[in-house]
Amino acid sequence: MAALKSKAKYDLVESRKDFIVSHEDESILGSCLDPCGVCVTKGQMQDGTLCNRLIFCLLAVVMLWASSFTTAVYIANSSISSPDFEAVVESCDAAYSLSATQKADYVRCVDTQLQQCDKDFATVLNQQVKATNEALNANAAVLSGATFAQEHCSASFTTAQV
Repeated sequence: MAALKSKAKYDLVESRKDFIVSHEDESILGSCLDPCGVCVTKGQMQDGTLCNRLIFCLLAVVMLWASSFTTAVYIANSSISSPDFEAVVESCDAAYSLSATQKADYVRCVDTQLQQCDKDFATVLNQQVKATNEALNANAAVLSGATFAQEHCSASFTTAQV
């Protein structure tokens, strides 16, 4: 059990050894200016891990600053030129004028097509009415012929029986 505790303590010390400030190494500020021993030691400066950490921290801060919305707007505004207000108004007026012209052209086109459609419909309607009237007249003639034939047949039959 004691060996397990000793190994766990050793692993903890090994995993935290980069973070432990050794009081044996002298601070880069000296013992007078750093009595608590919280500043960087000369040994940490020489092995390079602290410098690497500081560089990564600086990089993280710069990336955080660069990803902020205000900075993004500043970068976008400095790299993308925006037009004058008058140019925007002129462009909108031109687009509105073009849209109104195209709408008027469309209305004229639809009216022309509607008139042609009405003419075609009236022509077809008149043809169908004429064909229907001719069919009615033909049916009336056939019916009249059948009625005449029936009357003459009936008269012949009755005369033959008498």
